[in-house]
Amino acid sequence: MTSRPSPAAPFGFSLVEITLTLGIVAFVLVSILGLFSVGIESSRRSADDTIISQIANQVLSDTRTQDLPAPGTGSLEFYYNDKGVTVAQQEAVYKTTLSTQEPGTMIADTGAHLYLIRIEVASVKGSTVVHSSRVIP
Repeated sequence: MTSRPSPAAPFGFSLVEITLTLGIVAFVLVSILGLFSVGIESSRRSADDTIISQIANQVLSDTRTQDLPAPGTGSLEFYYNDKGVTVAQQEAVYKTTLSTQEPGTMIADTGAHLYLIRIEVASVKGSTVVHSSRVIP
């Protein structure tokens, strides 16, 4: 008696398996691509915040070498590009406003008052960061 060889197992994948795999891969790719836009926006905001902080620190350090407006009498305006470099108003990406207020705190035995310096940095896109510090004029 001779025995017949068993039929070979089928090669490849069925159409249902391929469709299911493609669906899973497409779902994963769409999820990953959605995260890219969130990451890019977060990176842009972080860079913007860094530049704004640098500008505010630069303005604060520059105030130590120049005369400040008297409290309540007005403000100084400075303009910066996206690298934090001082530019003309037409080329500005950031506008910085510096004003002083007198909180009324007097330093004992000196007759000097502390002033509140308010530095407001606003980008042309609308985000605003306010930094303030107390200094002795």
